[in-house]
Amino acid sequence: MLISYPAIFHEDSQLGYWVEFPDFGGGTEGDSLAEAMGNAREMLEGIVEVYGENNIPLPKASNLSEVVVDGFMKRIEVDF
Repeated sequence: MLISYPAIFHEDSQLGYWVEFPDFGGGTEGDSLAEAMGNAREMLEGIVEVYGENNIPLPKASNLSEVVVDGFMKRIEVDF
């Protein structure tokens, strides 16, 4: 089953990119956009795995129509 959640990507001149998941809190980062996207997918895989192992229902994904002022939003998909 394919699961997707929005992630907000922010560019930072010193960090590269940092990513936040509004539906879960916390985030990750990467020196490049490609690395940040890979790390975001890896983070979401871990979150989904922990929720599943503990029988915790996943929250409803946020709506992508929300305005992001200092970055861009992209759906991250994982297979569960």
